[in-house]
Amino acid sequence: MAIGKRIGNNITISVDTAGGSSFTEIGYLVSVEGGELTRTDVNVSLLADTYNSYLPGARESGEFGFVVALDPNESGNQTLVTLYNRDATGTVPNWKIGYPTVANSTATITETFLGYVKSLGHTFGKDELIQRACTIKLTGEHGYTSS
Repeated sequence: MAIGKRIGNNITISVDTAGGSSFTEIGYLVSVEGGELTRTDVNVSLLADTYNSYLPGARESGEFGFVVALDPNESGNQTLVTLYNRDATGTVPNWKIGYPTVANSTATITETFLGYVKSLGHTFGKDELIQRACTIKLTGEHGYTSS
C-alpha cells in the first residue's frame, strides 16, 4: 500500500456550531498545529519499591490550534468569537480539517472531531499580516475519523 503524501497547501478548517455535519469553512487559514493525543500516568508503586511503576491511565484528546488572517468583519472570525463566548450549553461544535493529496490536488482527505474554543488571540506587527490564533480543546474521545 502506497503512502498518501500530504503537503500544507489548500488545507481547510470548517465547523458545525451545532455539533452536526453541516460545516462552514473558517476562512483565510495561515497555519495549523496540535492534535497530540496523550495519556495520564497511574503510579502503582509500593513504598518498598526502589523504582516507581506506572500503568497507562485516562486518554487525553489534547488541543488543536490554528491561525487565521484577522478580519473582524469576516464571518469565520465572527464565528470563532461567538463560539468562544458560548457558555457550556451541552452542544459541542464539530470541527473538520481537510487536506489534499499530492497525487491528486482535487481529492481531499478530512478528519472530524468535537471541541470547544478554549482561547483566541491576536498578533500585530509592523509590516506583518494581522492574525488571530485559536485553540480548540478536544472533548471526550478524540474522534479523529477520516473520509
